[in-house]
Parts: sequence; structure tokens; C-alpha cells
Amino acid sequence: MTGQTVTHYKLVAKIGEGAGAEVYHAHDLSLGREVVLKFVAAGGLDGLARFQHEARTISSLNHPNICTIYEIGEHEGWHFLAMEMLDGDVLARIIGRGPLATAQVIDVGTQIAEALDAAHAERIVHRDLKPANVFVTRSGLVKLLDFGVAVLLPKKAVSHGAERLTSSTAGTIPYMSPEQAQAEELDHRSDLFSLGVVLYEMTTGHRPFVAPTGPGTLAAIVTCTPVAPRVINPRVPAELERIIAKALEKKPALRYQSASDLRADLQRLQRDLDANPGLTLPFQPQRVSRAPGRRWWAGGAVAIPVLAGAGWLYVAATTRSSIGLPDGPVPPPQTRAARLVPAAPIIKPQGGPATSTRAGSSGNERSPSLPAVDELAVARKQIDLRLYDQAIATLRRAAYSEKGRQAVEALFLTASIHETRNDIADAMSTYVEIAAVSLVIHVRRRPCSSSRRRR
Repeated sequence: MTGQTVTHYKLVAKIGEGAGAEVYHAHDLSLGREVVLKFVAAGGLDGLARFQHEARTISSLNHPNICTIYEIGEHEGWHFLAMEMLDGDVLARIIGRGPLATAQVIDVGTQIAEALDAAHAERIVHRDLKPANVFVTRSGLVKLLDFGVAVLLPKKAVSHGAERLTSSTAGTIPYMSPEQAQAEELDHRSDLFSLGVVLYEMTTGHRPFVAPTGPGTLAAIVTCTPVAPRVINPRVPAELERIIAKALEKKPALRYQSASDLRADLQRLQRDLDANPGLTLPFQPQRVSRAPGRRWWAGGAVAIPVLAGAGWLYVAATTRSSIGLPDGPVPPPQTRAARLVPAAPIIKPQGGPATSTRAGSSGNERSPSLPAVDELAVARKQIDLRLYDQAIATLRRAAYSEKGRQAVEALFLTASIHETRNDIADAMSTYVEIAAVSLVIHVRRRPCSSSRRRR
């Protein structure tokens, strides 16, 4: 159809197609402006019904962060929408180039929340929020697209939460809310979960819920807790991680209750970052201070147990008592058996055989052909795939490396996994272990003289 004239639009070039529709760049001959025409054939009744539904839904909304519709028309059996022409790129392609800077994540997330707030005020639930349906212009303006599966809630649903709409599985699987994945009743809070998924993907470059099959991904959405964003991207501020975690709550009652609340938290975070830019510096707790007189801290949340364990182990290390500290890093204490995770393929790192550890096993068996640095790389890949039990086993082997800093890093990743799974006791035990390893390293680097021993 390129080159043809449809009513008062001259088709310039085909932009794309899919789901029974074709999209063209066109020139409005009447008003002299560039527009986008979206066509759907009259023969595809399902596509036409969705097309008309999208047109009615978007036309009821008037917001700068929602794509504007100029006209609805028909030409030789083809129905079309005339929409504003946007210059920029979809968010999906932007994320494909790598994680976004914190300021950009906050800016884009705030504008998406603005668009959702406007839609929810009109009782409209988008149901298909994903990076492919978010457009970012060259000027940084965000536009929410494609309301083809949006639904209209009963009048009391948004204001009181008493009435909710029965959902189907319409939408895109990796971005569905738990209630949407289970085809349960949903309301506007379903969109807020999807926004949490988009925020997670913008900060890390990865989706929080991924599985080899669609049903597996749906199961992960309903049952699994994603890896904490700061494990993947250390530059993510702790407050942004908290905002994402709250948006990704499984139960709607524990999630953000409105898009305006989520937007306000993002705006407060941006205000704090403007006042203190250091909040975006990478978090590197694995660094061990070598300066005399300086203390090494594992973190405020577990400071007391870490210092208590560190003090006891420091006395044991300096007096060489009979506690049995080995020449290498301190072996891990017994922890509670890790919870089972859904079956997943075993990771086969290069240069060594496949490794697999059952939940609750010690993970002390070490593959002689797999260096510690490779084990850390394999563990990070296992964390990305949410193979937490395999990752813990790999990290435990890496902790036996003769390189002290590698051991501390492996233990820190282990503690992060325990925190992600809410295994607080195991996390605290691992932090105590980190303190012990650090003290042993410190003692070795500064051996006591014979006179100091006598004293």
C-alpha cells in the first residue's frame, strides 16, 4: 500500500505488522503533519473487535504520556486508526542495549506511572504493560501504547476495591501479575505489578521471571522471588530496590495500591539522589580494609552478630587455640537445608563437568578442573537463572579458593541469595563467616612477632 492515498493520508512507508494489523508512516495532506496509520482487515473479526476496542479506549483518555488518536476511518474494507507520529524508540530496544542509568529508570518509571494513573482514574486497566508497549521520544517523553486488551472496571473497583473484574490470560506472559497469570479476578493493581517487572528489567537488563516454557514462567511469577536487583547491578540504590520489591509483591493487598503512590516514591528517590549523588555509587561490601586501626563491617542489618562472631574468631586466630581454624579460609558452618526450587537444567561451565547439588548438601565436593574465578562466573549465571541451590553449591566451592578476596566475594553472593529468599538466619550465619574469613586474611598478612606472642 506504500505510495497510495487513503482518504486524505498519503502512505509513505510501512513501519511494521503483526496480530492481523499493518502499520504505516503517512502524511496528512489536509493538515500537513506526519502520522501513523494502523490498518486491520474487516475479514478478521477478532482483530477488528480488538482494534475498535483499542480505539474507543484510547479516545477516552487525554494525557501527554498516552499515545493520541486523531481519527478512526475505513478504506476499501480496511479499517484504520490515525495516531500521532513519534520520533524515538520503544523501551524494549533501549533495554536491549543494557541496563539504564538510575536517573533514566526513575524518569521513565515516573512517566509510566503518570499514564497508568490517568487510565486507572477512568477505570481502565491496560493488562499488557511491557517495554514493547512503551515508547520513549528523543526528547525523553514517554508514551504508553496498545490498549488492545485493556478492560473497563466497574465503577467502584478503583475507588473501593470491592468489585474486581474476572481476568483472562490476555497479555504477555513474562509481564503478567500473579492474579493475571492464574486467570483470577484483577483490578488496577495488576498494572502496578507489571510496572514493577518493567522497572526491574530497566535496572538489571534482565526479566525477573524467566523459564524455558510459558507455563514455567507463569509458575515462576506465582511462586518465585526474583534475584535482588543489586546482586545483578550494584549501582541500583537500595531505595529503588525497595520500590521494585513492593511493586512485585505477589498479593495485591501488599503491593502499591495506586500508581500515584508508586510515582511519589520514585519522585522522592530522585529528590534524595539530587541532594546526595553518592547514593548511586556501586555497592561493594566485599572490599576488606587493609589500613591499621580500621574496622571491617558486613552491613548495618547484621552488625551485632557479625562483630560478635568476628571478635570470638579473632581471639581464636591470634591465640591458635584448638578451634581448628585451617590454613585456608574458614569452612562454612552448618546451615539449614536450602529450599527446593523447580527443576531446571544443570549448568555446564566450560572447562569442567556439570555440577549439581541437592538441597541441603554441603557442596564440599570440588571439581579439580574448575578454577575459582570460573566458579564465580558460573554462580552468577545460575543466579540470573534463579538456580539458587546450584548457585549456593558453586559459591561454597569457590569459598575454598586460596584467593582470599575471591572467597569473600563468593560468601557475599551466598548471603545475598539467602536474603533474597528471606532466609535471615542463613544470611546472618554467612555474614559471620565472612567476618571470620576476613580476620584470618588480616592475621596472615600481619603475622605476630615472637615478642608479641610472648606478651
